[in-house]
Amino acid sequence: MSLVMDQKDWRGRARLNQEANSPRVGAWIWNSAKDATVQKLEQRVYNASLEAADAVREKKRQLEATKRYTPEGVRVALRGYINTEIAPSLERAKTELTTVKDELAARHAKIKPKFSATDPADPVSAIRKMEVRTVMRAMPHRDLVRTLAGPNPDPLFVEAALEAPEALTGVPQSLRSHLQALLVVAQFGPVIEELQELSDVTNAAEHAVAVAVGDIQREVGPPSMNKENAND
Repeated sequence: MSLVMDQKDWRGRARLNQEANSPRVGAWIWNSAKDATVQKLEQRVYNASLEAADAVREKKRQLEATKRYTPEGVRVALRGYINTEIAPSLERAKTELTTVKDELAARHAKIKPKFSATDPADPVSAIRKMEVRTVMRAMPHRDLVRTLAGPNPDPLFVEAALEAPEALTGVPQSLRSHLQALLVVAQFGPVIEELQELSDVTNAAEHAVAVAVGDIQREVGPPSMNKENAND
């Protein structure tokens, strides 16, 4: 089941702020209430990043409003504020993001094709597969493709092809990879769809972090070559 909400329920913001040429963030379109990982990414990564960027802009506005600082003085004071108040928040967001990405990678790694047409421990089955591999090695490539990846692939031939190296089957690596992908989709389709959607969510949260960091860097600007005091 998709986690995407009706458009009327989308949260967040399309762009970082209301200024012209403001960088695009992208609204939060997923229902965080349905998944703990999505909720974590929205609250601790997406929202935290946007709030950090907002806080820096507001702090800069406050510093400029005092009329006590030169432009370079504002930047110096703003850098201090970022180092103490904002950087830790962004680091936590990045850590959460890394944790989620590692979790998804671990789940992906567990997705491997399972064979069920025959019992691998059955000696009769093992002999039949040896015979099938002998047949496959002698088959023309077109017939081999039709048997393994046609409209009605033979399960025994598919298992025999995937359970042994290319040298024993005559099945090229490209075809083996295709068969593995088909088998994985057939067996784990819903899981793959879920992981793909979570990957999309993760990418959206990661983009928000990048946009926020970029905006904060622009607000601070490069250090001046002049050793100007923070205060006038």
